[in-house]
Amino acid sequence: MNRSQILSAIVSAAFFGMLIIWTPVSGEEVIGQEQDISLYLYSDNGIGKLHTMETGNHGDTDQVNIQPGSSIFFALNYSLQADLLAKSYRSDIGFHIYLYANSADWNAAHLNIFVRDGTTMTNGELIASGDINIPTALQSSNEVHVDVPWEEDYGPEHTFDMEHFIVLELENDGTNAVNLELDTGKSGDSPSRLITNTNPVTDIEIVTESYNLETSDTEDKKATDNFNPNLPSEISKVFVSGTALNAFGTYDLTSFSVTVFDSNDDELFQGQIDVDDPEDNTGTNDFDDIVWNYNDPAEPSENHNGKGIYTVQISAIDQQGNEFSLDKTILMDAYGIYLSTPEPQQSVAVGGIVEYKIFVLNSGDETDTFLIEPSETSDNWVIDPASATSSSLSPGAEQVITFTISAADSTEMVGKSTVVIFTGKSQNSVEPVNFDLETKTSVGAEYEISLYFDDINSGQAVSSLSIIGTAGEWNSYSLSIANQGQATDAVQLLAQAVPADWEIKFEYNGVEDGSLVVEGIPRSGDGDNVVNVTVWAKPAQGGDIETANIQLIGISQGNTTKSDTAILSLTRTFGLSLSVTPQGTAGIFQNKEAGKQFEINLLLDCAIDGEHSIRLYMSDEFPNGWSYIFKENGNTIDDIEINGGETKPLDLLITIGSQATYNINGDMFEALAAKIGDDTVNAAQPITVFLKKTGGFDLSSLKFKTNLEPGESFTFQLNLENTANADDSFTLSASYPSGWRVVFPNDNTISILAGRSEVIPIQVTVGDDARNGDEASITISITSQLSNIEQKQIFVVEVEQGFTDRLVSAFSDLWYVFAFLGLIMTIGFATYSRSDEDEWDDYEDEDDTDISSSNTSSQSDDDWDDWN
Repeated sequence: MNRSQILSAIVSAAFFGMLIIWTPVSGEEVIGQEQDISLYLYSDNGIGKLHTMETGNHGDTDQVNIQPGSSIFFALNYSLQADLLAKSYRSDIGFHIYLYANSADWNAAHLNIFVRDGTTMTNGELIASGDINIPTALQSSNEVHVDVPWEEDYGPEHTFDMEHFIVLELENDGTNAVNLELDTGKSGDSPSRLITNTNPVTDIEIVTESYNLETSDTEDKKATDNFNPNLPSEISKVFVSGTALNAFGTYDLTSFSVTVFDSNDDELFQGQIDVDDPEDNTGTNDFDDIVWNYNDPAEPSENHNGKGIYTVQISAIDQQGNEFSLDKTILMDAYGIYLSTPEPQQSVAVGGIVEYKIFVLNSGDETDTFLIEPSETSDNWVIDPASATSSSLSPGAEQVITFTISAADSTEMVGKSTVVIFTGKSQNSVEPVNFDLETKTSVGAEYEISLYFDDINSGQAVSSLSIIGTAGEWNSYSLSIANQGQATDAVQLLAQAVPADWEIKFEYNGVEDGSLVVEGIPRSGDGDNVVNVTVWAKPAQGGDIETANIQLIGISQGNTTKSDTAILSLTRTFGLSLSVTPQGTAGIFQNKEAGKQFEINLLLDCAIDGEHSIRLYMSDEFPNGWSYIFKENGNTIDDIEINGGETKPLDLLITIGSQATYNINGDMFEALAAKIGDDTVNAAQPITVFLKKTGGFDLSSLKFKTNLEPGESFTFQLNLENTANADDSFTLSASYPSGWRVVFPNDNTISILAGRSEVIPIQVTVGDDARNGDEASITISITSQLSNIEQKQIFVVEVEQGFTDRLVSAFSDLWYVFAFLGLIMTIGFATYSRSDEDEWDDYEDEDDTDISSSNTSSQSDDDWDDWN
């Protein structure tokens, strides 16, 4: 039976309401997911090491020298945290190695390669070996790579034990020293590395949780594999967490991802979380709560597809982007019930009745009815009805059923309580599907009081009142006392946290005192259980305290352990009060723009008898470059006339400076009013202005084009100006031809203050394979973190080779022409040589003829002589 058939069988069983119990198909061990893993060579304090990070520049040198007849060792930077199975790189080949190296002189060099299983960072059991030729110092490309076969009796796989090291030994058996580039090397592109085929993530543990809906703690969760598909969106969540063990150490994992598939293997959800930098390389990597909300109305594509089996796949992602995953199956149940009530804890008076509205939700995926039964209680409590049955509810449908709980009419019930558990039971499920909702009902305490103010602005009862009072004068405020107990009570009033030289007193029924007792407050139902007391406050004229939070405390005289506290937050004024309207509005103004004007409505109150001339101005903290004007009835004013007891509305118009920049704490200052000729009579209104963040930046470069030879580098200078009104961070990236290199020497992320600019160096290196006359564009992309705006700057490089390089390149490109010319010259030379030989033979024949003629002539002369 295959996986789909198994899932189909389970879903069918779930459809009929059967209880499904199964063991997930995958355990904690991760097997069969081997990948090619690169172990990069680097050196730290003279010790050769191997790591998995692709970012480079991790050692303290970019090159090591291997002298003839010597060896150098590179071992894992940490001992293995678990057994590691290494499989063949390919058939009969244990490993593969890339080296970026040159001989130290004009002659080639040679290295032997040994891969060992060591208990230390040097030597160890030899499991694979090979050798490699190293190019001369003259060769432009120093990349060499070779397979490293298994040793005899080893392979096709090998297990490195926990706490062992993978050890690489490079032995120079030649007569020339070898310069080996490490990590990213001198040029920034020399990743010398040993490649092994393995899976370092040996174990993954997956935990799935849901909210524990049967507790009062809204954040409590429980581990489970079963979920109700039709819960409300705020609680329909699968919390996925887990751990992973990586044999190379905790540093090798960079993130975890969670993917959820439905029973048809369609992907519903994908979430990812980065791994924090580990404090310790040993142990496991943990991640918490990647959350799948399977009823999120904002993400309908991620919602569940009804009852059935779902697969949760956890992937541990390493430094090189390899994913090692484990699957776990969860079940969306066919039947489910969820009970809730707005008030799970209520109080009731002696002999009183309280109602509980029980919301019954069909959280399953099948139509169902539900029986609701309360738990048993003592005879002092009566629950009605004894049980109730819902109507037939479709999936996700809800019904409200009301129960009442009444307490016996006896003073002995005071302070007692009862816990009633309402149990909801599915009526259609074959197996029991229940839900318990716990409630608690308490009889109100015999003595209970509360203190509060009536806020005239909101119309609400508040336990803390912020208000002003004239320094040196008695200011009155109304405080309410409510008897919440079961008997008539008396309440003692007193004040605490009163600053030195400030005064507080209470007045009730003609009695004034710093502490007094209010007698005969009836209980609720027997009369008006609320009485009002006048609180008198006199702020000091001297001292540094401007605002005092005075505690007004009421103590029940029926039970002195019962008390309540109200806070009078009193800000003193000196005959004047300047406030933002409407009253109680905080002087905080947000999302304002540079160069724009906005208006603040103020009220100026005078509590001093007589007529006064008041100067209006701003504090010294008012920002430079900003301006303001005060207006009354549309007319600009610098001062105003006001009488005692009078209130005048004012308009304050503030123009923000055109060069103003965003301040994370806001720009804070005060609007001030002071009596002309007597500045002890004054008032202040704090104002805080937050500017709206605006993004923007400009790019420029004095030089955007240059000529370079292959392998040559040039550093362009890019001027980046932050024209936004807030500090910003910019990320740079580059696109360029294959084989070329682009480096940001000062990092590719830079922060620039508002209105400031920075010059960013960008180093471009031409590829070794570039040809004369080539022209390449290097595109630099700059992205603002503040505005998410991206701009691009293009730099152009024209390749121009030297004479020797052009000659070599031309010969390389036209070798066949030279070969053809050489062939013609060879044939011509051969032809010429053969013709010359023939001419020489003819010359010898002519000589022979001349000699014969000479001999004949000589003989004729002799004959002539004889004749004579």
